[in-house]
Amino acid sequence: MGVVVPESLQFRQAEVAQGKRARDPHAKDARRTAILRAAGELLDEVGLADLSMAHIAQRAGLAKGTLYLYFRTKEELFLHLLLSRLGDWFETFGTALDAAPGPVAPAEVGRIVAATIAPGSSLTRLLTLVFTALEADVQTAEAAVFLQRLFELASGAGEQLERRVTGFPHGQGVRFFRFLRALVVGLSRAVSLPAPVREVMADERLAPFRVDFGSELSAGVTALLRGMVEEARAAPG
Repeated sequence: MGVVVPESLQFRQAEVAQGKRARDPHAKDARRTAILRAAGELLDEVGLADLSMAHIAQRAGLAKGTLYLYFRTKEELFLHLLLSRLGDWFETFGTALDAAPGPVAPAEVGRIVAATIAPGSSLTRLLTLVFTALEADVQTAEAAVFLQRLFELASGAGEQLERRVTGFPHGQGVRFFRFLRALVVGLSRAVSLPAPVREVMADERLAPFRVDFGSELSAGVTALLRGMVEEARAAPG
């Protein structure tokens, strides 16, 4: 006895087979979201090396050709996925910042950042890929859209820091988040060690070389913010 395919699935399969993009704006947005969700799930499960557009299409329930109607390259898809994850993070960060009572000290910002960014997460992995993606098969228009949206996110969060952190210099939010990305990427690489290196690092004599992502990230953000505040105070005029 053959498998009975539901009518709704028959319609979707027919649409995919014809290589059609969803025409309804809501349907298009839903499909784009489904693609990004599938890519994020696979990135968490198998990592970048084993991730392909074919795998993403299969997980999203689409034909590979349909995927290319929404994202021209894997690099372009990564940029959109990173924007989605960054948007979620900036929202979480902003909510936590607003929940803190009174003026927020640099150490509290460091604690919030460390509590909301996990080592080995898809966000940290995507942050390490962003400039590689921009240098690869990404067109100027795509890069411009990505960087403009990234600037908007960082600017909004930077203005929030100005309001909440006493002495935080005006207009320096984007600069702070640029430093933060470098800090997150550097620490992520420091804790993502190959098995032989981890085995060697188990030697107690090498304990000073070990990196605890959360505590180092918190300390780094705290020092960065304090330095920016002091820099602004020492500036002439």
